[in-house]
Amino acid sequence: LGRRWRDLEGDRAGEIVSIQFADSENLAGAFTLGALKAGMELESVVRLPGAFGLENLLENRERFGMERWGGEPVIGRLSGPDGEWVGEADRLRGRGSDPLVVTGTPPCSGFSILTPMPGKAHASAEKKRGSEAEINWCMREVAAFAGRARADVAVFESVQRAYSAGRGLMVELRDIAEREAGEGVKYTLWHVLHSAASVGGAQRRHRYYWLIAREGLEFGIDTPRIGKGEGRVVRLGDRIGDLANMKAGEYVSKGDELAAAWAGEGV
Repeated sequence: LGRRWRDLEGDRAGEIVSIQFADSENLAGAFTLGALKAGMELESVVRLPGAFGLENLLENRERFGMERWGGEPVIGRLSGPDGEWVGEADRLRGRGSDPLVVTGTPPCSGFSILTPMPGKAHASAEKKRGSEAEINWCMREVAAFAGRARADVAVFESVQRAYSAGRGLMVELRDIAEREAGEGVKYTLWHVLHSAASVGGAQRRHRYYWLIAREGLEFGIDTPRIGKGEGRVVRLGDRIGDLANMKAGEYVSKGDELAAAWAGEGV
């Protein structure tokens, strides 16, 4: 999302302002750390009860900048009997003109290929996979929180099957955010398919990002420019592409030659 945000509203046209972000169910905190390294300021943390990675988050509260605003996450959910997230969402809603991004990593098990498919061998899996999977209420909580806080942008990460097999649910989540935001707020939904290998990572880790941005916001998603050169993303292949193209087994003889050379030089 970039390090800075150009605010185009009213008297502040053209001014560069800081981006605040709210961490919504971000598991072990990697998404949180990524947003911080991108230059955003952590303003809020909300977690589901028993959330995976909560202890890791609290252990690193200083690194995540949580002490700036008190440092205590809100544990609970937006809906339910108490609605623990409601007060926090309303606090962010009244933040003024500062841009707000809500990030999240709700469980992807509703679409993961590791989750058993319904069938004779896995009769109990009937409600565990697909758009109607019970666990998907976590995605609805993130979308509802983003809308209630009237976020400018909200994004969560999942597996790519959430897009290929659950596109209808992804649209529903956008509608939930608009309903919680109230009259006058509309969101544009972006589907971002991404692989770590395409942006410099040393693995083919395919992911889907559900991303909404308030209509009227000058916002777009840049396609990474790949390869060597200024401003380009260097992949693993680019890094090692200038190494000798050795045949299988050839490394043994080359290794022997190198060892002999080192031995002769007293290395």
